[in-house]
Amino acid sequence: MFDAVFLGSACQLGTAHRIEFECRAGVLSKRIGPLSEDTLGYAMQRQDPQSILELGCTIVKSLKRNGVLGSDWARGRVVAAVDGIEICSSYARCCDTCLERRVEEKVDGAMRECRQYYHRVSAVTLVSTPFPVFLGIRFQQAGETEVAASLD
Repeated sequence: MFDAVFLGSACQLGTAHRIEFECRAGVLSKRIGPLSEDTLGYAMQRQDPQSILELGCTIVKSLKRNGVLGSDWARGRVVAAVDGIEICSSYARCCDTCLERRVEEKVDGAMRECRQYYHRVSAVTLVSTPFPVFLGIRFQQAGETEVAASLD
């Protein structure tokens, strides 16, 4: 699961549906194998984001102490990038933690307003290193902005 999400975000695959496709027939099929977006969602919802962040921070502290995170362009500083991404959306399927929005969709040539369910996550990655180091993710909650989720 971790490899699929990590490599999916590294390859800039925008949704869990796209990660599922790539695991079945695309670039991730040989490395990961068939994996459904339901399985991805199920696994990600049961992760404790705080423990993932703490693990990432522990790894980064060890890397920094060993001099692996040195960077000329950042003048010795450790720089992290924070970004949000929508990982899945559906007009029919939803769960208790889904965010919802109203969108206009073209059906049979006519515009129709529909309710769309989706999830968004914020990810933190160190970018001042020779290779990016993924620290963690957090699901955006209902009524929360992407900035608030990222800062948390």
